[in-house]
Amino acid sequence: MMENFHGVQFKGKYNQLFKGLDVDKVVNQGHIAYGRYLILGFDFSLVSLGGTPEKSAENLNDYINSTLQDFVQFYEASGLKLSIEHRDFDNRDKAAHNLYRVVRGVDTAITRIQTEADHQNIFYGVQGVCLSRRVVSH
Repeated sequence: MMENFHGVQFKGKYNQLFKGLDVDKVVNQGHIAYGRYLILGFDFSLVSLGGTPEKSAENLNDYINSTLQDFVQFYEASGLKLSIEHRDFDNRDKAAHNLYRVVRGVDTAITRIQTEADHQNIFYGVQGVCLSRRVVSH
């Protein structure tokens, strides 16, 4: 539910999801705003242990890279112009580096949108990336 509140992609569904709830009162009082983040969701239960610590680490890095790649593709397809240098989603040894680059790329993109005061852009007003714990039914 937090993704639905904070995620910019759900901004247009706010009334359908939250109108009349307690959180709606707080929003209307101006204490909190909805739809201000890009959601980067991880479900680490999907990562296979792999039998050895080394294999588990490889599986974790592969999962992080795959999730980052999906995140970038989703938001670029939604119209966010990301410029992420030196990303290498195919290299499991670069997972932490890729996470840093993606978050930095988002920050650069949303700073540009705020600076240009492009109020028509769906990403205007976005504050950054929200890390979320996703749970997928198995």
